[in-house]
This record gives sequence, C-alpha cells and structure tokens, in this order.
Amino acid sequence: MPILETMLLSDLLPASIAWRPADGDMVLLAVQADDLALAETVLATLPAKARGQVFVEVRSMDEMRHLPAPGRVCISWLARDRGRSLAS
Repeated sequence: MPILETMLLSDLLPASIAWRPADGDMVLLAVQADDLALAETVLATLPAKARGQVFVEVRSMDEMRHLPAPGRVCISWLARDRGRSLAS
C-alpha cells in the first residue's frame, strides 16, 4: 500500500527541501498563494510517476496559473472570493 507523504510548506525553506518520495508514494500538498514558488520547487522534485493532490488557496481565480507537475498529480485551486479555502 502506498505511503502518504504530508509536508507543511510553511515549515520549510526552499534550500532545506531534502525529501525523496518513491515512485509509488502518494503526495498531498496544501499551500497559500504566497507559497507558490515553494510549491513549484516541491513539485519539481517529484518523480515522473508520483501521484497526489495539491490544494492551492488564492484570493481570487485571477491568481491561478499553470503549475508544472507530474501527470498523476492533480492541482485544485481554492479561491477565497468564491467561498473556498484550506480551512473549510
């Protein structure tokens, strides 16, 4: 059974990312708009066969942009002006 890797991005600095999820692991990330650059760094470290879900909270859908990720990693945008957030 795949292991669920959970990481709080607010606890990390970009230079301190040193993790190695295996191809079969499932990854779950939750970030706010201010952490998009860090999320991009984390996504760039994932193996091509990584699977998982990324939730990105933004003020509005205008902040939504393309986040390169492996094909099996789904990006979900949560816009606060539409009543969606990481807290709900």
